[in-house]
Amino acid sequence: MLQEGTSKPVAASLLGHADTAFLERTYCHPQDVAKRQAANLMQDLLNNQNPCYVAFMKNKNRKVKKVG
Repeated sequence: MLQEGTSKPVAASLLGHADTAFLERTYCHPQDVAKRQAANLMQDLLNNQNPCYVAFMKNKNRKVKKVG
């Protein structure tokens, strides 16, 4: 449920837990895999071989013309 976007309080309630502490200790560790996947994706996106990153860095230092 958590990986599909259900909030911790709602998931805890549906599972019959009084609060989210037990839920977090018991069920949240699989999210470490999702965190690792997200970190790998971020690393790929920020790779200097990524064309989008190269374009961003090229335009980052460009001076902006003031209008008016």
